[in-house]
Amino acid sequence: MWSVVFYVISFWWVHVCVRNSNFSPRVKMGFEAIYCFFALFIFFCFRDITILNDTHAYFEWFDDLSHSAEHMSHGIWHVNALDRFEPGFQIYANMIMHFITRNAYGIIFISGLIVTIANILFIRKFTNGICLVVFLMLCAGVLESEYSGMRQGIAICVLYYAYFQLLKHRLFIFILCGIIATTLHSSAIVFFLLLILQKVELNRKFISITFIGGIIIAFFIDKVFEMLGLTDLVYYEQGMTRDSVAWAAIINTVISAIVLWFCYYIQRKYSFKVKEPLLWWMTILNVIFNMTSITFPIMTRFSLYFYPFIFILCILLINRVPSGKTRLKYINLIIIGFLLRFIVILEYKNDWNVMYPYLFYNFN
Repeated sequence: MWSVVFYVISFWWVHVCVRNSNFSPRVKMGFEAIYCFFALFIFFCFRDITILNDTHAYFEWFDDLSHSAEHMSHGIWHVNALDRFEPGFQIYANMIMHFITRNAYGIIFISGLIVTIANILFIRKFTNGICLVVFLMLCAGVLESEYSGMRQGIAICVLYYAYFQLLKHRLFIFILCGIIATTLHSSAIVFFLLLILQKVELNRKFISITFIGGIIIAFFIDKVFEMLGLTDLVYYEQGMTRDSVAWAAIINTVISAIVLWFCYYIQRKYSFKVKEPLLWWMTILNVIFNMTSITFPIMTRFSLYFYPFIFILCILLINRVPSGKTRLKYINLIIIGFLLRFIVILEYKNDWNVMYPYLFYNFN
């Protein structure tokens, strides 16, 4: 277990060492980006199929298709309407098995490579401290979920690009990216909420309305599914038959709510002008979907789309704090909090997203 903990901590150590060096900001960012790439690439792209909960499921699915003569006789655009995975992901898998490799590990390797590169490029758009943000995302289980749930992980990567297109008011490209992401994982449709929220003023009135709406949905989510005629979905059945306490959802709700409060505290304390309203809205949506997942656990899939943005907002606000000592205090507070969360869950709930005992895949 501790080898995994030290691996995650290494991102923090590298960030501290680079930050205290005398190199130019551009060189520092480049070094952190290179370290993150190789550290994430080696750990996640060469992992055994027992590491992360969904890895083996994608491996077996791809293996069955790539060794099916009937399936391989079709072209890359062939989609099986009865398959459990969305059509876009089926086409993506077809491209891998037709043009790159029929080895089932190919989908793990290539998906991991895409997630690694996309996250690094996304983070560097906001901050030079790439290692710090990656550290926080690992401690929160966000990156692990992206690597594990390959469909959603790649959909999130598409939506990273879509977010910047929305900021530039390129609505056609944003909508196109949203459609593509939805064909990879149907839950990506939630990102279209940003089309509405970008028009909504960020004030107490609308924030209160949003939270009240979220609370109502949390208590009556089953009625919402019944009203929409979606009671035959497997997600609905899983949510309604669950009789255990959704501790993961409770923990995520508490943590995301604390981060939101922390961001609000800094914003108010230093009277910062709101420069990133969409980042605030996504942080709020993350809290709401986490809260809803307490009664309906599958809603965590929706919250995952907005989770990376809460770290971006938090770091951006901390970096605007004028006092260097105060900035360091805030960052250390966040680091310690998320590191404790990571260690406790790794020790007592490793089955939530299996990380140890870590093994590399045996290609022999």
